[in-house]
Amino acid sequence: MRHALWCSSLVLLACAGVPSNDRSTLPPAAQNATEPVPTAATAENAHKLAISAAGCWFGGLWSDAEGVDEIRRAADAEARCHALVRTLYGNDDQARYERLRAFDEVAVAELTDRVKTAGQRDGLDARRTEQLTRLVQAVAAAQRELMYARRAGDRVKKDIAVPERSSKRSADEQAALAPLDASDAYVALTRLELGDLAPEARALAVLCAMDRLELARGLPKPLKVRAIGKPFQLLFGVAPPTLAEDDVHKLEPGSYLAYLTEIAQAAGHPVPEIAKSLRDRELLAWGGTLMGLADRLQAAARDIALTSELKSVADAVVRRLGNEYHADQAALLQESGGSPVPQKP
Repeated sequence: MRHALWCSSLVLLACAGVPSNDRSTLPPAAQNATEPVPTAATAENAHKLAISAAGCWFGGLWSDAEGVDEIRRAADAEARCHALVRTLYGNDDQARYERLRAFDEVAVAELTDRVKTAGQRDGLDARRTEQLTRLVQAVAAAQRELMYARRAGDRVKKDIAVPERSSKRSADEQAALAPLDASDAYVALTRLELGDLAPEARALAVLCAMDRLELARGLPKPLKVRAIGKPFQLLFGVAPPTLAEDDVHKLEPGSYLAYLTEIAQAAGHPVPEIAKSLRDRELLAWGGTLMGLADRLQAAARDIALTSELKSVADAVVRRLGNEYHADQAALLQESGGSPVPQKP
């Protein structure tokens, strides 16, 4: 389905593609991403630097929201991070680039120091310098946590897809339990108290949750539950099915679909009764869950300043999710002989 295809783009893409020393083949969006962030004397430069870091860390999701086509998305994400490295260090150092993309603690500390310095020189950002540095640190921690979960999940997905790796699957599934369960950094991001920056923290937390849901795609159902369980209980108040602490296989038949359906209901986008097949109900539950996230992102975006790049990114993600969800809902329900649920105003 188109919805499923597009949702697969909501993932932090690896920085593969055009070599960093060759920008001539990049699209205009990616070429522009190599331009340095304005100097520290510019109004709200500390804030721009913090959001530039988020743009680097969210990779392909950010590029997609900015209208970069799928073929160029990885290259655009790479270019945006290289631009950030040049802003921080004055040159395009590959080792520093890799540390920044890996959420290395030293690299994050150096970025935080630059945000602090820029804020102290800027009348508009001086009063919120502490909040900006806390936001950078919290987003880095949540993305680092997600990176470990994604790596563990990707190993399991490769075991499933490649027959030669089947002997590793059991061990890789067991090793994935802890990183998929980990959510302390995500919870900390959602609970930040940052004054007028609180809407941006909420928006970034929702984008992290979208990445969590994308991470779950393709995993065995018990691991899907572990990937989204704690964050989505926090967001929607729906407790995940009970799982054995160290068993990756025990999940009552039908409990995963019931769980996802309950999340969609709590998110305000219930699965229509006309959808009868398990496949259709799961697709609509998945889409309804994403729309619940889109609603929360939209609510946060309303209070983000128009001057923030995050505002346009959040609005674009909301529009895309809404268009894809309602198109797929209409297609699925037409196949079932029903009528689509009216869109929310």
